[in-house]
Amino acid sequence: MNSKNREKGINFTLSVVTAICVSAGVLYGFILYKIYDEKGQAEKMLVTLSSELKREQSLQNISSMLKEISAERAKIESYFVDIKGSAGFLEKLQDFGEKAKVSISLDNVDIEDKSALRIDFSANGTFGEVYRLLQILETTPYAIEVRSVNLNKVNISAQGGNKSGNLWSGSFSIRLLSFINK
Repeated sequence: MNSKNREKGINFTLSVVTAICVSAGVLYGFILYKIYDEKGQAEKMLVTLSSELKREQSLQNISSMLKEISAERAKIESYFVDIKGSAGFLEKLQDFGEKAKVSISLDNVDIEDKSALRIDFSANGTFGEVYRLLQILETTPYAIEVRSVNLNKVNISAQGGNKSGNLWSGSFSIRLLSFINK
């Protein structure tokens, strides 16, 4: 009987050891599966992170380039006039008149072809002053097309003799081509 009990004990021990080995093998397989699964997910995340870092770098490069050219861009944009800035351009036109020492009066301002601003105005002064205004208009950084210029000598006695010398009147029609109709 002792030998039967011993055999049962050995069989029981073998069964327990076999169960432990099988359980350890299953556990090892499960852990190995989880490791490979996590590795795959980590690789996907690494690829995603790498592409996001490249995208972030590109955005930073673009941002720094925009900062570098912002002054030049602002200078270029200052030569374009939108509907809101048209009053500012008309003030510039008055400044041109002051620079040429002529008096300017606006006759007509109109949007033409949705892409240009037509301005009709007149200027009074000596011939040299009116001609100086024309030179200023031709050399302004704005894209201007001078459509017509009429210079006429004004009879001083008809004006009441309020200015000595020759008085000239100029009628100008220009198109501001650097106009943005927004």
